[in-house]
Amino acid sequence: MIKTQTCYTVACSDCGKEFEHEWIPHWPTAEEARSEALENEWVTNGAIDLCFECRYKPHPFVLEPNTTDHCWRCSNPAEEHDTVPAS
Repeated sequence: MIKTQTCYTVACSDCGKEFEHEWIPHWPTAEEARSEALENEWVTNGAIDLCFECRYKPHPFVLEPNTTDHCWRCSNPAEEHDTVPAS
């Protein structure tokens, strides 16, 4: 019998860059992987993961579910975003 184990990593949904230190860490659960990435200035909503660089690239305003004036993606106020996203 071969014993298998699933490990999780985090990769940016925009550029594909993997979250790493001196190596690419693997975690036993997706929640633990995302938790450490969040502690290192990545952002995630559980479905989309963004590295530090992609978090701030030009993007349309994405409302945070629990606020009325901050962007989920970069945490900046709505007025700091372009009203028409770049094509």
